[in-house]
Amino acid sequence: MAQDSTLMNLDHQYLVSAFLKAKEAASLLSHVSDGGSANLHAVKIYAGKWNGRIKKAATEAGICSSRHSRRGRSCVAVSFGMGQGNRNTAMNEAACAVLKEAGLDAMMFYMMD
Repeated sequence: MAQDSTLMNLDHQYLVSAFLKAKEAASLLSHVSDGGSANLHAVKIYAGKWNGRIKKAATEAGICSSRHSRRGRSCVAVSFGMGQGNRNTAMNEAACAVLKEAGLDAMMFYMMD
């Protein structure tokens, strides 16, 4: 997981590239059945004072993002899914795995009805 000092040293293009790879991994699962309930799953990335860098890179990669706070920790939420059920879950989980491999402190946020 990326610590503040690690994230500080990540190049902007590296972050954009990581988001593009995550987007590609998610798109490979767009065929998954959209059965299941309405899931509002997303990927949360904890970057502390570097949240602005994360948000900017996500936006440049064409991914919707927003800042959030969870249990006193500031983070950026990004969603790679489409649909509302199983497809959304699978796509976001795939993207989360890629972002973790890239060194980001990413985790899944699960919200089901």
